[in-house]
This record gives sequence, C-alpha cells and structure tokens, in this order.
Amino acid sequence: VWEVFCKMQPGVPLMALHGKLSQAIRTKLYFDFLQRPHAVLFATDVASRGLDFPSVDWVVQADAPEDVDMYIHRVGRTARYTSGGKALLVLLPQEEEGMINALKESKIQVKSLSLNPKKAVMISKKAAAVVAASPDMNLLAKKAFKSYIRSIHLMPNKKIFPGVTGLPLEEYAFSLGLASMPTIRFLKKLKNREEERKKKNVDYKLQQLKDEIKKERLEKKMAKLGKKTTADSGKASSRKEKRARDSDDSDDDNDDGLLVVKQVHEWGDKSEPLPDIHLNEASKSRHVKKIRVDGSSVGANKKIVFNDDGEVEDDMIQATAVNSDDVADSQQLKSAKDEYLQRVRDRLTKTKELDRQEEKERVQEKHRKRRQKEKGENNDGDNEEEEEEVVVTLGGESDSESSEEDAPAGQTQQQQQNL
Repeated sequence: VWEVFCKMQPGVPLMALHGKLSQAIRTKLYFDFLQRPHAVLFATDVASRGLDFPSVDWVVQADAPEDVDMYIHRVGRTARYTSGGKALLVLLPQEEEGMINALKESKIQVKSLSLNPKKAVMISKKAAAVVAASPDMNLLAKKAFKSYIRSIHLMPNKKIFPGVTGLPLEEYAFSLGLASMPTIRFLKKLKNREEERKKKNVDYKLQQLKDEIKKERLEKKMAKLGKKTTADSGKASSRKEKRARDSDDSDDDNDDGLLVVKQVHEWGDKSEPLPDIHLNEASKSRHVKKIRVDGSSVGANKKIVFNDDGEVEDDMIQATAVNSDDVADSQQLKSAKDEYLQRVRDRLTKTKELDRQEEKERVQEKHRKRRQKEKGENNDGDNEEEEEEVVVTLGGESDSESSEEDAPAGQTQQQQQNL
C-alpha cells in the first residue's frame, strides 16, 4: 500500500515502518518522522508498543486489531501526556458486531461514523494504472493480498474474524490495483475441508430412514399405476400387431422404391488394360532455370529487326564489330599502368639502402643513450659509497700531528678536502 501511495505522489511525505527492516533503519525512520512537521507513517503492529510519538494527531487503523489490548496499544500512539488526538477504526460488516461487543465489555465507548460520498475520492483506478505499468508493483500487490488473507485465516478470535470465505476478496483485489483475484492454494484446501466436515456431520441413520420412506412411497405410486397399465397393455399389444401387419404389406408394395438398386452400371470394358500412370512424377520438382547475368555474349553482337507481322527480317540483321579505337585505348591504359608500376619499383630499390642506413643509425643512437644513462647511474652509486667509507675523527694536536706524519700526503689532502 505504501508503494502505491508513493507512486501517486499525494503531496505529503510518506514513510513505512515494519518488522522486516533492521533496527538501525527503524531507529533512523523514527527520528526522521519526529523531526518532520507533517508526515504520514504506514506502520504494522511493530509501532504499536514501545514508541513515543509526541505530536501525532490521527491514528487510522485500516484493519481490525487482534483483540482489545492491541486496540488500546494502537490508539495509545496519539494523545500522549497532555496533548490530544483522534483515532479511527475501519471495520468490515462481518467484523463489526464482534469488535463492538468486545469493546463494550472492556467499557470502551466508540462512535460509528459514515463517509460522505460527495467528499470521498476513489483511487482504485489510479492504483490499477500504477500496478499495471510496473511488473514489480504487480508482484508486491499479489504478495500483499495473499499475506492479508493468510493473516485473517490464522486469527484465533473467530468472533471478530469469522473466516476467509465471507470476505469480499474480489473487491479487496481491485482496491490493491489488481486486474483479477490471485489464486490461493490454501483457500481451495480450506473449502475441501469444510465439505468433508459437512459430510462427516451427516446423520447416516436418519438419512437411511428418509431413503426408506421415499422408497415405500414410490412403490405405492407404482402399484397404483400398475393396475391402470395392465388394462391398457392389452389394447396396446393389439395395436402393435396391427401396425406390424400394415408395415409388412407396405414393404411388399414398396419393393420398387428409391432405396432399391434398379440397374448396375459397368464402366468400360474389363478386358482392356488400364493405362500406366506414374503419380510420383507429377510431384517431382522441375528443373530450375537460371538467368545469365554475366553479360558476356558468344560471337559477334547482332541487331535483329522485326516487321509488323512479328517475323524477323533477314536483310536487317546487322553484325556490329568491336570498335578498334576502344581496343587501342585499353592497350594504352595497360601500358601506362605498367610504366607507373616500374617507376615505383625503381624508386623503392634506390631508397632501400638509405632507409636501412637511417634505421641502423637510429638503433645505434638509442643504444648509446641507454648506455650513457646506465653509466651515469653507476657513477652516482660509486660516489655515495666513497662518501660512506670516509670517517672523520676529531682529536688533539698530538693526534693530528702523528696522523699527518704517518699518513701519505695525498691522503691527508683528500681528507681535508672532504672536511
């Protein structure tokens, strides 16, 4: 139902809260509903207990509650603490009597209201259009229909919920936007069970007594009719005999009637052999004729002229020879083509060596650059190793003098430069 109303876009935020949602999503929806100034929350009995809605104006129960306690919990979502609120309960005709009696026993006063048909709006056609346009919506509508029927069937309080068979199932299916009522398997089983229960509750002894009484009455009626029939049977037999005699006489007179064979026709002479007919040859496919589309002609071209009678005039047959200029032109084109190809071949052979030399130089230059790059990287690594090996020691004047005397001159100069 929530999905259908969302598709119709009524102009107010719509939210849904049910048991199939996780706890985190339910908490988020709860606080989101509290923060909105105007919103409509579609909820199952999950929201009937443990949730505090401070500013709810209306609680509309579109389905009858399971019992009076559930009704109190549902209505308790409005009129919290000092605020006011209203509640509306929608009931079916078969649920009205049982629900009102249960509320009166609990001393809960309710007032019946009726809708003004002038102000009512029918949305069944819009819902049908939405469901027909989307296969997913059609599937959800069928699931909603089956789950509602199953829940009504499993309700324990049969005073409020007498059964599924009395419900207006087709009207409920149309209200969900379905074109027809879906088939439910357990409804068929339920009907079969009720029929079996009726058969089991039948008093077979009473039924047997009734059958015997009917049989006796029928026998008495047959006995009364038997006396009359015996008197009439003699007359009927004599009439039958008379009719049989008349029919025999009429058969003798009607021997030459329409149904008697008067003449046998013999078609043809039996001594002549029948012609041999090959039936299978008629069904053979004919040879497929092909159209010649290559345009070539055998021999010289001819021009044939016909007279008014459709006969060929021999004097007008002319043979057209091939034009010699066309042949010369074709030979010139062929020789020009051969000369052009020869020039291209000569040019490629001349530039072949030059192309090879350029490619060789390009490859050598590439290898040279790569070697220089590798050599530069190796030099950088050697410098870093030399810097790591040099150790600087600081000491007194005696230590420095002795070290200078012992060490070679070149080494002392290198250390000074490093410092």
